[in-house]
Amino acid sequence: MTSKKVGILTLHYGLNYGGVLQTYATKETLKKLGFEPIIIDRIPEAFGRNYPLHRKLAHPFTQRAFYLFRKHELQPISRPVFNSQELTDLLQSDYYGIVIGSDQVWRKEVFSVDGDYYMIHQQQLPIKKVAYAASTGVATWEYDEQETREIAAALKTFTGISVREEESVHMMREHCGVEACSILDPTLLADPQIYEPLRKKAKLSGTRKLITYILDWTVDKQRIIEQACVETGLEVQHILPQEKKRKGIWSRIINQDPCVYDWVNQIATADFVVTDSFHGMAFCIIFNKQFVAIGNATRGMVRFTSLLGQFGLSQHLTVDTLPNITQTIDYHSVNKVLTDKRIEGINFLRNSL
Repeated sequence: MTSKKVGILTLHYGLNYGGVLQTYATKETLKKLGFEPIIIDRIPEAFGRNYPLHRKLAHPFTQRAFYLFRKHELQPISRPVFNSQELTDLLQSDYYGIVIGSDQVWRKEVFSVDGDYYMIHQQQLPIKKVAYAASTGVATWEYDEQETREIAAALKTFTGISVREEESVHMMREHCGVEACSILDPTLLADPQIYEPLRKKAKLSGTRKLITYILDWTVDKQRIIEQACVETGLEVQHILPQEKKRKGIWSRIINQDPCVYDWVNQIATADFVVTDSFHGMAFCIIFNKQFVAIGNATRGMVRFTSLLGQFGLSQHLTVDTLPNITQTIDYHSVNKVLTDKRIEGINFLRNSL
């Protein structure tokens, strides 16, 4: 039987390790289920029509870490599409279905992309439409009355709706009149063996180190990290520096972020991790790391509480003080929950497609 082409519509183009890795995990999971995944290159029109050319000429130098990962690991990618009509035209060709998500594709700020992450303008397309661990990022419904009507009508054409946070299940029912289930982020749902080829390409390790992955540095976070170093006796190694020197093209070229392969391997080999990132937490769980998560309200606190609550790890979440890190995580129990939730997520995808 020939494979069926399924598009992946997600936030694959950002300078974000979690964003590109959840795209990679979605692609690999769909391949394992027998589909032919293609990442939809939906570019916000505000980026401009010259963005693909700029990306091709400049990003190998200014965004090398992410450019190389997309080039080698996020293939195939569709032709660029800049608006809803171009997306509709693309999907009308020979696509069997489209998977939307994960990441915060349903957060209010992304609605500016003409509602395409809700398929508002593609309701009549006779393809399978599946929301895959889509996240609103916050625990409150942010759309106005008109937007809500459009979203509700579009979601009723989906063959499967899943969200990443339990709070979103209630929002879908209350505001849109549709039933959704809560499933794991693709990075957690995927077979963890998919990360081994990435690790083999890494040059950096976190062995005998306290690794930090901090997106938004504050004085409180710095203090928590210093206390954790004292209590663990480990030397600290920051994946991202506290101060980024990114003004001017030469500075961006010289001060590159670590490659995605190193990011994965540093967490996989760390002795302890401190992070304020959702996907930082996710990969700690994947690799069974001892960690402290610092809640990041600006980027969506519910993402932290929902994920850790599912695994009984809420005591490892903090905001401004170091929790008791002598209480080690029981990964035997965590992995049992993870196995069950992986089965639920795979069954959802298979049944929806």
